[in-house]
Amino acid sequence: TMKYICQTEAVALYLQKYIVYRKRKISFADGSFTNFIELIIKHKEEKFMLALSEPHKPELPETLAKLKLQFSPVILARTVAADLNELDIKKFDLLALYSPSDVKAILERFPAEELPAVATFGEGTLRAAVDAGIKVKAMAPTPTVPSMAKAVDIYLTKLAKGEQIEDVAVTHDADKEEFIRTQQHKLAKKSRTRRTTPAEKK
Repeated sequence: TMKYICQTEAVALYLQKYIVYRKRKISFADGSFTNFIELIIKHKEEKFMLALSEPHKPELPETLAKLKLQFSPVILARTVAADLNELDIKKFDLLALYSPSDVKAILERFPAEELPAVATFGEGTLRAAVDAGIKVKAMAPTPTVPSMAKAVDIYLTKLAKGEQIEDVAVTHDADKEEFIRTQQHKLAKKSRTRRTTPAEKK
């Protein structure tokens, strides 16, 4: 009777290693946050076990809470930092960070002002870096910069030309926030409809 909702088809296909695929109801999103939430909302009456790693982006559990869905977060994996004591950070010209845990690990060993130029991958990583006082010079993915390699290439090109490279700022995703508000409104409206229908029949 268990259902599986996956963020990508790759995760759904991986489940075939551990379950009888055809006997389970499996849904998968296209990798985007909004499509994933839409899939979850289709099963809004269910009780969800939300598999997470530690650390993780808070946006998913926060959104499920805003939508008043029944879910229990479960930490299934924890990231442990490597020993960086022997690392000479001054030998590097650019530091690429891929997760908030990368930010935490590097700052436990080096103060932000000693770091070389920093590039980050993902909105959560950028936010963690900026909040920690790190000046970020390159960031991916974006609509025009789909990969870290592209972000670094653009940074190096600007550097070679002697251009002024501004720090990357954290921006709010207005479309995502509007999507969450719309879904909240729809769910609240359906909830009111279910409550008033029996009274109207009487």
